[in-house]
Amino acid sequence: MARSVEEIAQLLKDTRFKRRLIGGVDEDDVWRKLERLNGEYVALIEAMEQRHQGALRECRGRIAALKDQLGGAQRREMPAARPAPADASPPEAEIEPAERPALSEDFQ
Repeated sequence: MARSVEEIAQLLKDTRFKRRLIGGVDEDDVWRKLERLNGEYVALIEAMEQRHQGALRECRGRIAALKDQLGGAQRREMPAARPAPADASPPEAEIEPAERPALSEDFQ
């Protein structure tokens, strides 16, 4: 099995077809060699897909581990929640109505 596109290109470059006395090349030989070439491409693509899927799983696992580490560090560093003062208004009230961006009809 070819391990790279370059190896397949070399295989194609080195391919020789059987000749017929009349009519050029043996059509059956051409089809056999094209099927072999196609099989090489399919095998290479499948091998590349497996390598990429493995790398993707590894990256996702590493991301999950880093998120877990980050989440644990944030929980340890977060100060205790303080109760809001009784006279505090919600954050939306701090913005004057004229300053508020208009919402699309989907969100009204």
